[in-house]
Amino acid sequence: VGNKGTHLQRQYNLHEFNTVENGFADEFKLAQSNLYANIANGFASSGFAYRGAGTGTSPLPIMLSYFTNFGGAANLAAAALVSANYTATNFNNSTLVTALSNRAPSIGTFSGTSFESSATRRANAIANGRPSNFFYVNPTTPGGSWTVENTNETWYNSGVNEVRRRLSAGLRVNANYVLSRAMANAFTTDAGGGGGQPPTQRPGIGFQLARNLQISDLRHQFKVDSTYDLPFGRGRKFGSGSNGLVNGLIGGWTLAPVIRWQSGSPISIGNVQLVGMTVKELQKMIKVRKEASLVYFLPDDLILNSQKAFNISVANTTTNNGYGTTFGTGGPTGKFIAPANYNNCISRYGSECGFSNLVMYGPQFFKLDASLSKKTKLGEKLNFELRATVLDVLNHPNFRVGGWGGDTAGFGCCGTTLGQLGNGSAYQDTSTTNDPGGRVIDVMFRINW
Repeated sequence: VGNKGTHLQRQYNLHEFNTVENGFADEFKLAQSNLYANIANGFASSGFAYRGAGTGTSPLPIMLSYFTNFGGAANLAAAALVSANYTATNFNNSTLVTALSNRAPSIGTFSGTSFESSATRRANAIANGRPSNFFYVNPTTPGGSWTVENTNETWYNSGVNEVRRRLSAGLRVNANYVLSRAMANAFTTDAGGGGGQPPTQRPGIGFQLARNLQISDLRHQFKVDSTYDLPFGRGRKFGSGSNGLVNGLIGGWTLAPVIRWQSGSPISIGNVQLVGMTVKELQKMIKVRKEASLVYFLPDDLILNSQKAFNISVANTTTNNGYGTTFGTGGPTGKFIAPANYNNCISRYGSECGFSNLVMYGPQFFKLDASLSKKTKLGEKLNFELRATVLDVLNHPNFRVGGWGGDTAGFGCCGTTLGQLGNGSAYQDTSTTNDPGGRVIDVMFRINW
């Protein structure tokens, strides 16, 4: 079973931050070299400033043009070579310094904070000869420049296997298994689709990087609905000649199980790297784990080392290998999820480093409900029925990362709550079966005449 959606509507923002053609990415690398040269030379308070010839640092004319108005391009060219123009106020900003970390450099954080977010700095750059659209295609539209087109595409392909047994010898079975994949050329956070923002709009790259699973994808689905009349009592295989008392005890029993098993819902982890493991290995680690007060879906060591990988501190370059101490000393080791720019990968445009948008599957869903009933005749027109219905027979609560209230399943990478299943993530269905989750037993006595 399959279908394909082509030429579907998509809206996306043309405001991609440019760091390639304008040379900013190259200057970002020089600023990073300046930072670590100053730290090595005992001038950490200078940040990433140029400190003059012979210091191992380089001039930064683009950054300087936004920080100070020198009255024209010619004046800027001369001023960029004077170390006194690189003031500590501008070049030792803690956010900018952290964005230059060789553990996970971030051009986007760096540029967004220091340049386009400030009207004063934009005005300085224009006065210094920079074009107003140096970074953005149309900087005069604060909400962005949007386009609507019909480039959105979706794919759904599946194999369906269904087995049916009509009631015979007391047994009826209806079972089916579906193996499927739902994809689109841009990940969206709701099942309604509508396309999405590509990581870059560079021809031949953007929508190829954006191609991914849809949030509605369920890889495996298996369902069984069955009834079985137990072969005891009058008219059945065993005890067909039993008297009324014996037949009243062993006859008339029917078992009706309902089984549902399926892959977990997709989780968008985002633009990250995996260190020391493959995607398949990470998928195998995603399992529900219950502790005294919290429920987790990732192992402890993966959680801790992933938290360390995202806890970056340039101030601790010489004392803790460039990482903070919030989650303990020492950098990440073993297997962990890391920022996309881990190991000094400098991403000039979206998703140049790491996965464009890593999508995994959450904990599997398995539920066994069953009913056991017995009907005893008390004459031609009168019978007595006893029925016990059990929801979640195995008392195995199911969990969904991000909860059950919407389509989006968030991962929460990689802060203090990483790997935790919070309030609302345990399964319950109060709209149809009034199933609050966990085992529920309902016993019914009934007289029919």
